Amino acid sequence: MNDLTGKRILWAILSGGLILRLALALFTDNLSHPDENFQIFEQAHRLVFGYGLIPWEFRYSVRSWLTPGLTAFFLYPFKWLGWDSPNIYIPAIRIILGVLSLWLVYSAYLLGRKIAGMKAGLVAAFLCAFWYEIAYFSIRPLSEVWATTFFVAALAISYRESGVLRFVTAAFLLALTAALRIQYLPLVILYFIFIIYGIEIRKAALATLALVVTIVGAGALDAVTLGKFYESYVNYIEINQHFSFGGAISPRFSSEFFLSLGHSSLYLH
Repeated sequence: MNDLTGKRILWAILSGGLILRLALALFTDNLSHPDENFQIFEQAHRLVFGYGLIPWEFRYSVRSWLTPGLTAFFLYPFKWLGWDSPNIYIPAIRIILGVLSLWLVYSAYLLGRKIAGMKAGLVAAFLCAFWYEIAYFSIRPLSEVWATTFFVAALAISYRESGVLRFVTAAFLLALTAALRIQYLPLVILYFIFIIYGIEIRKAALATLALVVTIVGAGALDAVTLGKFYESYVNYIEINQHFSFGGAISPRFSSEFFLSLGHSSLYLH
């Protein structure tokens, strides 16, 4: 397959994925979890318009303002235009998120192409564009969605590359991934070690600096919004340890966990 044909197929995949996401944004009206509304959209609305409900997670500083802040960034233009109705801004923001989710599709293409060639890249792009779970969640401003998009982008940018800017950008995206979803921290650390292992000291130092500055920035955001550095992360871990998951910071690996995972994914329900 030549490059021109591959690019045409890629554009067709991106266009089809976009149409699917636009349809989901405009013609569906459901929530995958209450968090999507009360912890993200509602808090972004509160940040932009100055009023809204405050769930217990924000009363007790368990959630970072990073995820609602990303959503608020896209919500501000609607305030300037006077369009403060959820019937307007929620579908519009979902459309924006659907368009941005094509970044994941293209990243998967780049990564697959680097690893195994053009056909592998197109298969990866096709799966990310049309797999039902990825499409369903692509229009939702959940931390998992942002974190996964940034992580795959970091893989695509840095894998088999040598440029300083690529390493620095990848480190920034990896740090954002961990800041948005602390459960991804072990994977972020492992991949960061992988990309800096054996490279020039200057490149490794700059990438490490980008990683550290971004992580400190996440802590500073908590300091500004919640009063203490890394307040939301500390409280999140402590609450999960004492009340939710018996010592884990993510769902425990029990038989129920694997059955739930199979039901939601492998069984195609």
